[in-house]
Amino acid sequence: MLNELRQKVTEVGHKIYEMGLVSIYSGNISMRDPETGLIGIKPSGVPWLSIQPEDVVIIDVDGKVVEGTRKPSIETPMHTTIYRNFKE
Repeated sequence: MLNELRQKVTEVGHKIYEMGLVSIYSGNISMRDPETGLIGIKPSGVPWLSIQPEDVVIIDVDGKVVEGTRKPSIETPMHTTIYRNFKE
C-alpha cells in the first residue's frame, strides 16, 4: 500500500516536471493514503528526475516521519495543515 503511494508521488512528480509545471527542484507534492491516513511527500532538495519511489518520505498527519531516510519537503507544515482540515 505505501509502496503504491510512493510510486504515485514519483510518477506525478516526474510528469509535472516534464510538463513544465515545476522546475528541477521546485514544487512539492504529497498524497494521502485513504486507508492508513499516512502521507507520501517529496523529499527536500532532491531534483524531480532523480526521485525514485524509495526517496518519497512517508509522514503522519502531524508531519512526523514514519518511513524514509530523507528529509521531507520544507512545505510539510502546509501540506499537513490541509490534510488535517480537509479529511476527504
